[in-house]
Amino acid sequence: MGSVRLWFGEADLLQVSYTPGRERYERMPYANVQAVMLMETNGWYWRLGIWGGLALIVGLVCVALSAGLVEILFALVVPVLFLLVELIRGRTCQCFLLTGVERYRLHPWSRRRTALKGLRQLSERVRAAQDR
Repeated sequence: MGSVRLWFGEADLLQVSYTPGRERYERMPYANVQAVMLMETNGWYWRLGIWGGLALIVGLVCVALSAGLVEILFALVVPVLFLLVELIRGRTCQCFLLTGVERYRLHPWSRRRTALKGLRQLSERVRAAQDR
């Protein structure tokens, strides 16, 4: 498993993919950008459902076993913590940059809030490059 980073250059957007033993570079010139797509995915709802359901099941099992309040709270710490983390991180999405020839997936922008911030920066640079 690796990681992917985006770098804003003066004339292009650089996406660098790091995997063990390999780096891959993709340059996307701002002047060639025709469109940017942002598609929301259902991943966020699934994660909320899984962690919320797990918290509910653990809570019901603890109540059925007549556990004390301290044991119930201790058992619910992990699922409730992950549920809160998902709520804070926000909705999931996929972001694509379209040129006349290719469609690039912008992997680091997998959360809607992060993608919107990045798209604001990207649109400013694309406008500046295409107005020249």
